[in-house]
Amino acid sequence: MRTRCLFFLIALVGLAGSAAVSHAQVPNYLVMKVDHPFVVYDQTLPPGTYTVKRITESDPRVLTFASLTDHTTVIVLLTSGTRGHSNRGTATFDVVGDQYVLRKVELSDGGFEVPVSHALVSQLAQHQTLLASGKD
Repeated sequence: MRTRCLFFLIALVGLAGSAAVSHAQVPNYLVMKVDHPFVVYDQTLPPGTYTVKRITESDPRVLTFASLTDHTTVIVLLTSGTRGHSNRGTATFDVVGDQYVLRKVELSDGGFEVPVSHALVSQLAQHQTLLASGKD
């Protein structure tokens, strides 16, 4: 009887352990090292190492960008996105003039577009107009 109880207990612990392992698959965050200042929505962030992750699973569009270098955090509400599965996270930047603008973030369960503020759109359009006229 003791042997059976011990066997049952070991089997139960083994099942619980395997369930925990199967649930904890690919982490849903991104650690990115950026070597240049970059713009997220309307804020210019300094170069450094950032952790990008969701605040809550109930709204997957709300991300935090937390600097591991200077301990600042920016919260961004992302726009359109796609759900899917990826084995690695990525960040996509647009280079406009001398600014790097974060445009897309992909985590393990989907990718999202990062909005650009109206003020930044105006500034970038003005910069493009100056470039076209040769006055830069």
